[in-house]
Amino acid sequence: MVVHVRLNALLRKYAPQGNAEFPLHIPEGCTIEDLIGQLRIPPSQVGFATVNLKYTPRSRALKRDDQVTLFPPLTGG
Repeated sequence: MVVHVRLNALLRKYAPQGNAEFPLHIPEGCTIEDLIGQLRIPPSQVGFATVNLKYTPRSRALKRDDQVTLFPPLTGG
């Protein structure tokens, strides 16, 4: 199945062919954590994820055509 991925900020360096937004073929039952692994992003580099614009835990199973956005850890003061 295909989901649509967007990588923000420093995570863009893990994007295939340098595109921050791209479709990705994943197996049925794939979770956000699995997707992070498939993209070879170190888990510590992902602060949080949204699916269809809603904050989502990494254990969530993805569905066809989901819009997945990954963000690096946020810092500031």
